[in-house]
Amino acid sequence: MFNNKRYITRGIEREIPLWLMSYMWNRVDVICKRLKENTDYLQIFKLSTNNGELLIEHTQEQPLVKEITKLKYQGKSINQKIYVIDDEEYSTMLLAEEY
Repeated sequence: MFNNKRYITRGIEREIPLWLMSYMWNRVDVICKRLKENTDYLQIFKLSTNNGELLIEHTQEQPLVKEITKLKYQGKSINQKIYVIDDEEYSTMLLAEEY
């Protein structure tokens, strides 16, 4: 799963810094290696900034996995929900509002 061509939407390109896109793709890869066939086709990232921190909550529903990362962050405020979806042909990263 997620071992195919990867795409991002215009919303992701506009709203999310490149380093953060790379970080999220990397987290998906880590989950795939760890869970193998138990990786859900839908990976969810909730991003929020507050007081110089970026909180990244990464979840999948089946089986339930939830990881939280806090990073020091001084950039533009980010408060977004992001989906990474694998449809077996390709993987797409999109803002939840673009779904």
